[in-house]
Formats: sequence, structure tokens, C-alpha cells
Amino acid sequence: MFQYRFHIVGLNYHDYRGRLEELYTTAEGNSMTLHIDSENVAEKNAVRAYMDSKFVGYVMTGHERDIAESILRINGLTVFGDVVFIDRKNAMISLIVKVKNEVTPSCHTDCNPLRKWSYGGELLRQTDEEIGLKAMLNNLQVRVNRGDAWDDRMERCRRFVCDNIWRDISGETERQLTEIIGRMEDCASSVEGYADALVMLRFTYKHIGSDECVRRQVANLVCQSHSAEVRDLIRYMGDSAEENVRSLPDFLVKAYDRDPAEYIGKVRYLRLPYMKLRQLQTLMAVRIALRQSKDGCAVRVSDVLTVDVSDKLATVVRLYYNNSPKNLALIYCVLRDRQLLVNQSDYLKFVEWLAERNLLGWMSGDRMRKLAYSIGQYMRGRTDHNKLREAFKPDFTQWSDGKEKALCLQIASLFD
Repeated sequence: MFQYRFHIVGLNYHDYRGRLEELYTTAEGNSMTLHIDSENVAEKNAVRAYMDSKFVGYVMTGHERDIAESILRINGLTVFGDVVFIDRKNAMISLIVKVKNEVTPSCHTDCNPLRKWSYGGELLRQTDEEIGLKAMLNNLQVRVNRGDAWDDRMERCRRFVCDNIWRDISGETERQLTEIIGRMEDCASSVEGYADALVMLRFTYKHIGSDECVRRQVANLVCQSHSAEVRDLIRYMGDSAEENVRSLPDFLVKAYDRDPAEYIGKVRYLRLPYMKLRQLQTLMAVRIALRQSKDGCAVRVSDVLTVDVSDKLATVVRLYYNNSPKNLALIYCVLRDRQLLVNQSDYLKFVEWLAERNLLGWMSGDRMRKLAYSIGQYMRGRTDHNKLREAFKPDFTQWSDGKEKALCLQIASLFD
């Protein structure tokens, strides 16, 4: 008998999402079955692992997966493996599969449909945050590799990385963060400050593919498609704009049309190089803008704030909300006055929008309605704020109450 060891990864993205301890407890001493993922158009030789009827994760990519696929094709597309090790630290489970004959891995030179795809035209400019993220990662990696003691400068790098890692889902960035975490783990016992910083970096790494990160990536792509930069890019492309968009891989286009979050998930799973990721992002933003033009839609962001404003709003709510409906009403006024809020036609929708993004903590529907009602009562009670009732266009600079006006100015300064 020949034994082959396989590592199952991606445990927190499938049927046991958010229930890893339950998975570890159930998996210990149990067995799993391996199946070829015939529906995975992105990677034709992907291999899934199941425990009973629950989808646990995938066999790690590379040589392991090639061996697993060969075993499956020889043994009727399903084999059993025994769980021999549970790696809680790296969220990974190891299986041992026993077969009668030695297996030679199949050769798949073109399992990634984007390997030969490229776009050689103009690309969207990198934002300051994207450039800063790479600079902060490099700075942090250099100092960690030197074994420098943790200081304020490294803490600033760590905070910036944790706040902005969602902006770059390329393979290089994910590998770099993994290398930094690995180096810090090696030095955690000997270098002061590393152990505490590791907690947040590990949390950040595990949540790169979380719903919140995906939502931000989708919102960012939509905002880019509505930008003047994309309109200028379409004018620059001219007649070739449609042709460039048609070059996008069909499986990614269909994924976006079904659900933009599915598109983001597939792109991240492919671990693409940064340059190829920018090529895809540019053409997808152009495609969204062209489709909206054809449908006669105005180029605007509907129902969402821009990503940067969302980040700032989270800071404002943490600083000034303090469970006060009045303070939330003032935040609402500032957003309206600065024309940062789009298509939020009433207070309840505004409160629900904040609650969906976990900016108000856990809140039931009844509590949200009461909060919205309190905001409305406060605003309608103002004698010098009739503009809000006219067309939802508040102008807090005309208020007579100096204390409230000063607080609005403080809130507004965070959006400058």
C-alpha cells in the first residue's frame, strides 16, 4: 500500500464557516472523502474535501492537488482519507489516503484560464492607499527580518496594513503578509511586542476573504466605474473599448453578472499577480460603465457611500455616536450637507445602512425603528432647520445653536 498526505485548506469559507472549533472536534479521528470539483471553471483540477455531506475545503494547490486528482481519476472519482492532524494555528487539516499502486501526477499546464490572458492598454492609476499599503508592508517586512524591537513606527505600519489590506487581493501581497507573520512567529518569544502584534495580523490575514472585505472590494469597483478617470479612459480607447471588454475571461464576466461578490471571490482564489489584477480591474470597471451608458443610467453611486467615505464614517460613528440619536442626526446632517449620502431618502434606511455595516453594533429591527424615529423627532423639532423637510438638503452652517454647530463642524472636518 502507498500512502499520500494531503492538506485541506480554506476551512473558514465553506460549510463550517465561523464554526472551526466544531469542525476540529468533529474531524478528530474521523475520515473525509475527496472529489474532483468538476464545476470549478477557474481551476479544472481543484479537489474538494467532504466530511459526511459537509463541504470542508480544498486540497492545497500544487503537487499535492495533482497527486489527489490522479488518485481520484484512477479510483472512480471518490476516495476516503483519514484525518491524522489538525493544525488550528494555520486552519488546516491533514489527511492520509492509502492506495494500492503508486501514482504519477497528471500534468495540467493550463488549469488556470488567466495564465495567457493579458491586456496591454492604459490602466487605472494606483490610489495613494494602494501605494501606501505596499510601502508599509515593505517597511514592516524589512524591520521584522532584521529583528527590530516593536516600536511606534512599526505599529503605524501594522495599523495601516490591517486597515487597507482589502485593497490588494493579489498573490504577491498575500504571500508577503504570510512571510511577515511567519517571521514574527519565529521571533515572538525573543523580541518584545511581536506576540501582541501577531494577534491582529493573524486576524487580518484570516479575514482577507470575509464578507466585509468583499463588500468593500465590490463597492470600490463600482465607484471606479463611476469615476471621471474611467470616462476619460473610455474616450481614450474609442472604438476599441468594446473590443477590450470582450477580451475579459467569460467565466469572470458571468460570475460578476450573477453576483459581484462571486467575481471577487474567484479573482482572489486564483492568487493573481498584481499587474494582472489591475488589468482585470480596469477592464471590469470599463465594462460596468459601458453597460450603464447603454442602459441610460446616470453615472453615480446608488445606495452606497464611496469606500473612503465609508471608512471615515466608521471613525465618525465610533467617536461621536455614543448611543445618542441626536448625535446620529448631526452626523446625518453633515453627510447630506456635503452631498456624501446617496439615495438614503429616510432616517430608517440610514440607520439600517449603518447597522448592516456593523457601525452601530448589534441592533434589532425594533431598536433600529426607535432610533430612526428619535432622529426624525429631533430634526423636525428644530425651528431653524426647515431645509431638511423641504428637500433633504440640510445646511448646518446656518444653525443658531452654537454647541450643535460646533459639533457638526468637528464631524465635518473628518470628511475633509
